[in-house]
Amino acid sequence: MVRKVKKVHYPPMVDVCKSVNCVPLNSMLKTVPRPVLRWHSQWAGLCVLCIALLISLISPLVFAQDASTSPLPNPLPNPRWTPGATNLAVSQANIHSTICVNGYAKSIRPPSTWTTALKRQQIRQMGLRDRRLGRYEEDHLIALSMGGHPSDERNLWPQPRSGRWSASAKDDLEFVLYKMVCTGEMGLVDAQRAIASNWVQAYETYVPSHRGWLAQRRRRFQ
Repeated sequence: MVRKVKKVHYPPMVDVCKSVNCVPLNSMLKTVPRPVLRWHSQWAGLCVLCIALLISLISPLVFAQDASTSPLPNPLPNPRWTPGATNLAVSQANIHSTICVNGYAKSIRPPSTWTTALKRQQIRQMGLRDRRLGRYEEDHLIALSMGGHPSDERNLWPQPRSGRWSASAKDDLEFVLYKMVCTGEMGLVDAQRAIASNWVQAYETYVPSHRGWLAQRRRRFQ
């Protein structure tokens, strides 16, 4: 037995344009001359091409600048790499025959060829994005003038030369602590501990009250 399928009657579709008295898009396009449409499409394609070319030229410069101007996010060295190391030949008992003697630090400073090679190695190890050597100073965390070890890699790190807490700021702290130790105002171990644990905090604690020493030092080197 064949089953009859009942027909479903759908309501007639409403012509929207007729109901709202609008002009269909197809009708509008038919009224535009074809040369005009072709001219607009050519200009649109050319604009897209120019924008893509401009992005391709600018993007490398932006990313290069971001990579080249990114210093360490923290002015303190990573204690995993640079906890600091002291020179066992220097003690509180012999500071006036070692670190407090003019020229002592220079006499034990390692050659620049060695520190430059170490700086390049540490920049790679630490994953610094800016690998230009001139951006960093291979710094002794515990300064040689404070009994720091001259060649132990745990006492050396690539310190940024720019920014508020740059290598020059740490140099000022080192000189102040050196003077404090050699004048008896601070013990050697206390000075070493202060600069190794948080040199920025040590700067804020000791440098403002001893700026007279820094002024004397600058006048001497002018």
